Order: sequence, then structure tokens, then C-alpha cells
Amino acid sequence: MKTFSGHRDPFSEAHPIIQAAYFIIILGVTAFCLHPLVLMAALISAAIYGSILRGWRHVARLLLTFILPGMIVVTIINASFNHNGVTLLVTLNSGNSVTLEAIVYGLVLAGVLAVGISWFVVINAVMTRDKIVFLCGRILPAIGLLLSLIFRFVPLLINQFRQVQAAQRGIGAAPSQVKWRAKFHQAANMFSIMTSWALESAVRTADSMRARGYGTGRRTAYACYHWRLNDRILAGIITAATGLILLSWHLGGLATQYNPAIIVGWNRWTVIGSVAFAILALLPSGMYLQARTRRQHATAAPTYPPYFASHHD
Repeated sequence: MKTFSGHRDPFSEAHPIIQAAYFIIILGVTAFCLHPLVLMAALISAAIYGSILRGWRHVARLLLTFILPGMIVVTIINASFNHNGVTLLVTLNSGNSVTLEAIVYGLVLAGVLAVGISWFVVINAVMTRDKIVFLCGRILPAIGLLLSLIFRFVPLLINQFRQVQAAQRGIGAAPSQVKWRAKFHQAANMFSIMTSWALESAVRTADSMRARGYGTGRRTAYACYHWRLNDRILAGIITAATGLILLSWHLGGLATQYNPAIIVGWNRWTVIGSVAFAILALLPSGMYLQARTRRQHATAAPTYPPYFASHHD
């Protein structure tokens, strides 16, 4: 896979099992750990890697139009309905109290929301359809087949809807071209057309699969991804970093509590766990920067020793 700038992304070329395990670990740690340093590292690393894959304009637009408003809404809702906490800030006329712990916990939940959205943007760019089908094909073949059919059917459905819409618009019968009394009738007509097409397409697909022998016996699965040395090294790094994170979490370094009082773990294991998670979260971006630096050195103009340089000139 190529990035927004057109360069090759090494992490996107890793084995799909490595990629799936990596994203599950990142999302699992950020969803259950709730330590401020972990959330901060996860959000920054997702923004950096998202900028590499989709461009910083896309990340900034997503941050300003969706993530920040969502964080504000989550914080306000949690502070309005969650009244637990020992630090009272204000008492409302209804008798409910607004506590510092509720506001802080709302900010933490908002941070989890922001991290999840940011990383799912990255997952959407890295985990392509063929990788998802590959992961499910051997373990859950029925789900893999269902996903492959869905991934093929949805674009066809959208394309067919556009064709029907253009045809209806050409004869002046589109819902936007008729009076409001006839809008419902035309919309129902388009729905009937699309339903008939979908059923016909499903029957045609089933007949085609039956003609090709599907369901007559055990079928084989084609694997276009193979384990390489880089995948083994990457798996070792991810395993080691995850082990340090879990160990520091178990020893209280990443332990947190926001109700009824705010207690955030801070010891030497906090530093170890936070650094390990930062390395893990920044691993794809670091791989990209390393590959880009190596590429720049490989394509740079050759340098000659003084003797050869004088003769070369």
C-alpha cells in the first residue's frame, strides 16, 4: 500500500495476522487501561500515522468536525448524569451536584472516543477487504464467504441505484422532480425496483456458485500472504512491548481510578509501561520513516573521494 505522499508503507505490507493482532492490542489497551499517558500516546500516534496514510488535512478535518464536538458532547453528558465524586464543584437547583471526578472521567471517556475514531481511520486504510476475507477464510469460512459477497454486493447496489436514479431523472419521474404528493409513490417505486434487482442478483449469484461446485465438498483456500523474516521480527517487537505493558499494568504502574476519587498510578513501572506503549503505538510510523530515510539515501547523488571527484568533474 502507498501512503498519501505516494511512498510505500512497510506496515501495510506486513502479514494480516500481525496487523489484526496489533490493532486489537492497541484498541484493547486504550479501552481498558484509561491511563492519561496511554491515551495521549495513542491519540498522538494515531494522528501521526493517519497523516502519513491519509494526509494531515484529512486528519485535521476529522478532528475539527467530528472528534472535538464528540468529545465535548461526551464530557457534558457524563458531567450531567454522573454525580459520583468527592470533590464538589457546584450544586444545581435540582439538587444534583457537579463533581471534579465526573468531569475528569468524562474527559477520559472522550479521549477513548477520540482514540477509537482515529485508529479506526487507520484500520480502514490498512485492513483492506482482501485481508479481512483472508483472516476469516480459514478460521470461519462461512463468514469469509459472507464478507466477500457483501464487499462485492454493496458497490454493485450503489451503482445500480445511481443508474435507476439517472433513468428516473431522465423521464422526469425522480422524487426530486415530482410534486410532494407523488414523492412517496416514486420513492416506493424506486425501492421496489432495487428490491427486485437485489433478489434477481442473489438468485443469479447462487446459481453461479452452484454451477461452480460450491457446497459439493471440502474446498481449498488460496493464501496470498506468507510469513517473512520481517513479520517474525515485527511479531517479536509487538509481543515484547505488549508484555511490558501488561506487566506494568499488573504492578500498578498503569492503574487508574476516577470514581469516587481520582487515583492515577505513578511509579517506575508507569514510565516503563508508557514508554513501551508509545513505542508500540509509534511502530508503524517509525517503520515508514525508516523506509523513507533508507530510500532517500539510496536515491541520493553518489559522493566520490577527492581524487575520483576531481577526475569525475
